Amino acid sequence: MALIRVITPLCSMSDEMAKDTMNEVNCLSDIQFSFDNVVLGVGPASIENSFDEAYTAPLVAIKAMEAEQDGCQAVIIDCMGDPGMHAAREAVSIPVIGPGECAMHMAATLGHQFSCVSILDSVRPIFFDHARIYGIGHKLASVRTIGVGVTELEKYGAEQINAMLLEQSLKCIQEDHADSIILGCTGFVGVAEWLQQELEKQGFAVPVINPLPTAALQAIAMIRGKIRHSKRAYKKPNLQKYEGVKFPSPDTTKR
Repeated sequence: MALIRVITPLCSMSDEMAKDTMNEVNCLSDIQFSFDNVVLGVGPASIENSFDEAYTAPLVAIKAMEAEQDGCQAVIIDCMGDPGMHAAREAVSIPVIGPGECAMHMAATLGHQFSCVSILDSVRPIFFDHARIYGIGHKLASVRTIGVGVTELEKYGAEQINAMLLEQSLKCIQEDHADSIILGCTGFVGVAEWLQQELEKQGFAVPVINPLPTAALQAIAMIRGKIRHSKRAYKKPNLQKYEGVKFPSPDTTKR
């Protein structure tokens, strides 16, 4: 059985949040694939700006190396900001999937342009920068936010958060001319199907992309197809030049 590790780039998660995260991907488990989940153990309680993203990036890369050492066949970064994605791809030989990149490319195939609905205004520059880096900046119509941070999502409750997401999604469609919507935070769990149905009730047959399971599907497809990231693009770093650091090394016997 192929194990896919979901790396949540936070210092910790509540039991409820961890359960919700695994529910998003466990529905894809079968006799061939399973998922587990780890957190960083240190760092921010949420990723809401470029500083948070930069701080967690090397920690994510280390966790990816540990995943490869543990025999995992792929890694998913549980954050729309994709922190450490490129560094992790250089550090390991297994697929490293970023939900942000994956969801944006999926959205680009579903219509002429797409919008993201996320948490706080501080993440807007990250999404615009990433869309440009991923080569699809011209397809990102807008990034709208609900004004609620990751650590506050549980406090507001699902009903209120869902209503906020619906309101902003309608603005993306009606004012920004989005053809599809990306949930701009992997913490928006269990809402994608409901949101798509609500949009359809109001006359908008617009797909809503849930980034974490979308990334999980890509990981499964890459494992099945024996596809890995190009080492011409993601050259392995020279770890010998680092002092005072012990890096994990892959155990190929576990594959």
